[in-house]
Amino acid sequence: PRWLACRCQHVVVAPGPTLRARLHQMSGYTPKFCDVFAGLLQLAVGQSGLLLEHAVPLQSSRHSAVAAAGRQPRLSKFQPQIAEFKCQATVREFPWPLPSDNKGNLTCAVGSIPPGSRLLRVVCDRGVVGAKQVGSLSGVPSAVTFGIYRTEQEFVAQALHIDHPFDLCVAVPDFMLRALAFTLKEGPVCVMKHRLNLLQQWTSWKRDLAGAEANLHAAMDPGVASVMKGKNILLLEKIASSFSWPDTEVFEHLKHGFPLVGESSPSGIFDVDRKPALMTRAELVQHAKFLRPALWAKVANAEVDDLAREVWDSTQQEMLAKEWLTGPYSWDELQARHPEGWLPVRRFGIVQKAKTRSIDDLAENSVNCAYAVSDRISLRALDELVWLAITLFKIFIAKGEVSIPLSDGDHLRFPVHSFWRALKPDALQPSLKTVDLKSAYKQLAVSPRDRCLSIVAIKDPVSRLAFGFESRTLLFGATSSVVSFNRVARLLQRVLIALQVLACNYFDDYPVLEVLPLCNNTQSTVRAALDLLGFAWAEDKDLPFSHEAELLGVRVDLGSFGVVKIGNKPERATAIAEAVDSVLSAGHLDPKTLPSLFGRLQFAEGQLHGRLGRLALADLRACTMSSQAKALDATAVQALCNLRSRVLGGTPRIVPACVGSRRSVIFTDGAYEPTNETHPATVGGVLYHFDNGAWCTFFFACAIPLSVVQSWEALGKRHLIGPVEMYAVVCAREAWAKHLNMQRVTMYVDHSGVLASLVKGSSKDPLWRQLLLIFESCDAEAMLPWFSRVPSASNPADPPSRAKSIFPVRGQVCRVSPRCPIKGNATIDLLLK
Repeated sequence: PRWLACRCQHVVVAPGPTLRARLHQMSGYTPKFCDVFAGLLQLAVGQSGLLLEHAVPLQSSRHSAVAAAGRQPRLSKFQPQIAEFKCQATVREFPWPLPSDNKGNLTCAVGSIPPGSRLLRVVCDRGVVGAKQVGSLSGVPSAVTFGIYRTEQEFVAQALHIDHPFDLCVAVPDFMLRALAFTLKEGPVCVMKHRLNLLQQWTSWKRDLAGAEANLHAAMDPGVASVMKGKNILLLEKIASSFSWPDTEVFEHLKHGFPLVGESSPSGIFDVDRKPALMTRAELVQHAKFLRPALWAKVANAEVDDLAREVWDSTQQEMLAKEWLTGPYSWDELQARHPEGWLPVRRFGIVQKAKTRSIDDLAENSVNCAYAVSDRISLRALDELVWLAITLFKIFIAKGEVSIPLSDGDHLRFPVHSFWRALKPDALQPSLKTVDLKSAYKQLAVSPRDRCLSIVAIKDPVSRLAFGFESRTLLFGATSSVVSFNRVARLLQRVLIALQVLACNYFDDYPVLEVLPLCNNTQSTVRAALDLLGFAWAEDKDLPFSHEAELLGVRVDLGSFGVVKIGNKPERATAIAEAVDSVLSAGHLDPKTLPSLFGRLQFAEGQLHGRLGRLALADLRACTMSSQAKALDATAVQALCNLRSRVLGGTPRIVPACVGSRRSVIFTDGAYEPTNETHPATVGGVLYHFDNGAWCTFFFACAIPLSVVQSWEALGKRHLIGPVEMYAVVCAREAWAKHLNMQRVTMYVDHSGVLASLVKGSSKDPLWRQLLLIFESCDAEAMLPWFSRVPSASNPADPPSRAKSIFPVRGQVCRVSPRCPIKGNATIDLLLK
């Protein structure tokens, strides 16, 4: 009827509970009707040969930012490319018990449900019961729901149709996308006018708020007022309200100081990730009775070396010249100043870039244990910068109609301004620079109530006595400092974006991307905005815009139009190689000395192309979480050598704007039949390769050498399907290297454990580790892979792995004979049936 059609026409079709929920929510139909209707509709659509898909939202999370910059995040953090089932169907007429195998798959058709479909859940008098609990049912269910797999043809058709995930993700929030669109649509003159008008408006607001600002600072605690001197907090608050900034609590902390302990509220600008405090403030103060004398004695008995003298001198500067500290106070003076209790925090120095940085250990004095974190700080500035540069390149290469997707599914559609279309590539070259906030945490005040919990304790190198200093600012070493500073830093980034400045943020660094004609105006705009708000920036570090810059510890090069190159700085690579050499010389991994090396390696590895060294990183990560040293076996030594080679001589991570017309989609599979005495383990692989406007198909179907299988069985392994599946992937990487090197590739496997290990690049199993080491060694000329799951029932590589010749093909077909990646000799081709 027309009424029913009208009420259903706006429904977004999606498999499973989503459709039923939408029907019930939007139409008011009963849940039972919606359940039946959704099941019948999905079954009818599936029988018609159509693909019924979830409405896939735009991938714009912090994990998709990683993918947008050319790296695959962990499986659990990213939406799968193709859903497990083509559709789900609920039926109410069926035989019971169901004709199914031990995996819950139908062995024959049930009405319109095809064989091979997976039982998902049943509806009985107990409610909805999962497939694994079906055996405990006493009666016949009223309804059963099946997941219907795609056929091999259907899965291949969809896999070849979808884009690579690296091209589907967005790395930046919507407000930055709108700023990018404004620049491209309106042109440079309108951008400069917008900036000038907005700065003039903010300057007018500053004059209007001058009296209130003065009164605010006069009413502040003297220590807070000293730190916040010159900062226009009320102006910042009004600017933030103009673009509805969600974190309003931050302004109270700017006015009264940031707490070091207690409960923090979600800011609304980061993902919520609650980590409760291990103790309350009262418990911390009670604990201080015992901890205070122990920490003070530790400082008093510390040896005085050159580094300690430098830390003392810098502490004196913080007190005398910068007024960040007050003191020095002796033990007795601190007891008198804080009769309710106080806590020393031991200050020590570390050398970074030939400079001494003072660290205050608030983990040691338990202050960090009394702070509850609510925000997960996302630090993805480099990924955002790379994505913005690639997007600019793509738009300037096309110079046509632009469509920028937003997180809600809407699009910003507009033509590129005529000014940009008229310029040649050398005039459109994106440039970059970094704006660095001066003294970072020291620009923000700590709550006066919590100063007693962070008495900086240090030994005077002359008198050899311990003294304490009260800190007025946030301390480098406090968990709360990290959270508090990033809330302010992210607000300042949003202020710059309101001025149409494409600024990213990483703690106190603001990498800025700009098009050449706007560079000078952008530089003056950033300076004017920070000066207006009263935040000091590091003028001594300020460099002009350039196509190449060192940002966040790496070198970013935009000099080749259409390509972004990200590599490690030579001095960083050399230092890491020397550290790896020391581990190799020692012959073991020591968890006491690894954290610093692992942190540097993990960051450096992210800026290099390929997988070489992934296994070593996993070993280092595991060792940092252990309390015992680990001896290096042959695989670990080779993995570390791979990592060293990659850091020293590895190709910089290259992210191209145009990937060309070549595409590669690979499926692999393995079969293990221990009763087959001739070929117990067989593998198959299918490569669909698109080049020169046409698809072609390559495949292999071979047996793993019997000696290899017997060596695996000799290790006592009962289940060898995992190594067999991994072996198939390694064969594919070696056999088709010329089609995969330096290309975007999607690889589908049907073994969940193998899939997870490929994404991580590591495994605890020695056999898997051996195969992963070979796999990463093939990546000297790196590919850009995305590993994804294919159900066994939909895997086109399943027939070749079982010596069957019927599988989906596209274009011309070519069979290859891969060599054994372990022995190096030829594998045995299977005779296809």
